[in-house]
Amino acid sequence: MTKINIQEPTTMITDYILFLLGIVLSVPLIIRGIEKNIPADIFWAIGLIAIAISALLGGTAHGFRKMLSEKKHHLIWVLTLIVIGIASAAIVIGITDLRIKNQTTQRIIIIVTLLLLIIYIFQVVRKPLFIIAILGYAPAMIYVLVIEVITLITTNTQNARISASWNIAAVIISFIGAGIQASKKIVIHKHFNHNDLYHVIQMIGIMFFYLAGINF
Repeated sequence: MTKINIQEPTTMITDYILFLLGIVLSVPLIIRGIEKNIPADIFWAIGLIAIAISALLGGTAHGFRKMLSEKKHHLIWVLTLIVIGIASAAIVIGITDLRIKNQTTQRIIIIVTLLLLIIYIFQVVRKPLFIIAILGYAPAMIYVLVIEVITLITTNTQNARISASWNIAAVIISFIGAGIQASKKIVIHKHFNHNDLYHVIQMIGIMFFYLAGINF
């Protein structure tokens, strides 16, 4: 019988919970997006699913590190970072479709986003560091933050104000989590490190993103 040797079990478990949460929360958005033909819902759901898949892959990389060959572990980790980039791109495209009314501006932003995603993918394939994922994620979150602050200031529509508020909260939470993960200094317990805390904060962030999306 093969002995299962799990490394960083808390990190793996919190990653897997994040995966399940992202998948569950994406379903209502997919259903509404398809039924009512709302592209923003679809892209928002893709963003949540991508975050979920990155968590699944990341949890596997952390938990089964010693059971995986170096090549397989490297591949899983690279795929984790790539999917994080896809999540960022989907969120940017979703919020652009929702808030930017000029079609020419929409197209330019979407093309630039896709080009940046390609550059990001080449970069993480060449050098698969999580800090690169955070640096790639940051501009997307700043873009969402700026768009939603403008929305909050300029619109009188209740749903738009509610969704913008949730998005602003989600971005702030995401930055807090990324800062904790990048610093690697906050350790609550020997079995609950900075990665685990980051995942818990991500769970809150993904809930806020869902609440923003469901109020589009």
